Amino acid sequence: MQQREYTLKDWIISVVFLIWFVGSLAALVLTAKAGQLAATVMVFGQYFTVFGVIAAGDQIKKIKTGNAQPIFFLFLLVGLATFVLAACHQFGDESTKKAVISAIPYVGVGIFFVTGLMLIGNYVFVYINKSKCTVPVTGTCVKISTQYKRRDDGRGFRSLYCPIFEYTYEGQTYRKGSGVFLMVKTAEEGDEKQLFINPTNPEQFHEADSAAATGVNSLVLGIFFIIVSTIGIVALGMN
Repeated sequence: MQQREYTLKDWIISVVFLIWFVGSLAALVLTAKAGQLAATVMVFGQYFTVFGVIAAGDQIKKIKTGNAQPIFFLFLLVGLATFVLAACHQFGDESTKKAVISAIPYVGVGIFFVTGLMLIGNYVFVYINKSKCTVPVTGTCVKISTQYKRRDDGRGFRSLYCPIFEYTYEGQTYRKGSGVFLMVKTAEEGDEKQLFINPTNPEQFHEADSAAATGVNSLVLGIFFIIVSTIGIVALGMN
């Protein structure tokens, strides 16, 4: 496989990103040591915002292949909400600060509600993808792509896997992954699996026996988040 050649633009972006990352980390430590809680939260919020923009950009690219997952836009939403609230508290007058404190429960419940909508959006995208992928082909797993995600308890990282399949359609060979990373491997290198591809866009496919292909988990979680957030909205309205 041919290795990617990095351009001057790639190196400039990498250097700028590194400077921003280290600078933000330093700002996070300094503001925390100075006891400037609102400023610390602002730095944390802009961290989330930048990574949210990166995640959102990646998902926008995946819309074409039908593998977009709206839930990843949550990083951007949380980052912006955190940054704006912290900035208002940091630079606002006393009335503004009180308004920010009062708004926090509503913003939290609102984020819960939007999270539910995004999870249901994941299901909708999977359903649309599945409805378009009607042609069965045999795919061979040629590689397992791996990502690492920090554990919920903050202790180390866990591995997420996405198999890369090679398959042929109308004389042309494709090598693609679904873009969905799971905690379990749905295939090992060398395994053959039945895939269903989109005849108008052969790079779009789903695995016939993959649980991720149904999106049911996202639907159930989405409904749960909406129910919980609705209860929260009612409870806040009664106060």
